[in-house]
Amino acid sequence: VGVEKPDKAIFDHSLEELQYFTGKIASGVIKEDCIREFDTASFNQATTVGTNKYQKIRDPGLGNATLHPDQVLHIGDSMPADLCGPKAAGWLGMYLDRTSDPNVRVYQDWLVGPDYPGKDEEDIKVNTVFSLDEVRAKLEACR
Repeated sequence: VGVEKPDKAIFDHSLEELQYFTGKIASGVIKEDCIREFDTASFNQATTVGTNKYQKIRDPGLGNATLHPDQVLHIGDSMPADLCGPKAAGWLGMYLDRTSDPNVRVYQDWLVGPDYPGKDEEDIKVNTVFSLDEVRAKLEACR
């Protein structure tokens, strides 16, 4: 793609990939077990018609699934890249704050998260979790 998080283009590209692979799972072209185990060789062989140096060329006969940005949750441990970036692209985002863990080093502290509608301290607080168990609880509460 040529950019990194929190640039919106990386999330747009990722959404296209999610749509593509979700469609392949739904149509049975890719088995879900292949994704769970993520066997790179069979995964790529099942989905790639040809490649060049920079991108995979997809089989256009195998349509994409309908997937909207607001149906995708991105979780990561960088507030600017993993909360603000996805939310600026229309995704759901959660910041996994691991700063209390002495084994986790803060990196990319120079990154500035992009603005998004509703960005304020309260939104950041609501979308900050301290464990994946908290993520699970929030998702289960939405059922």
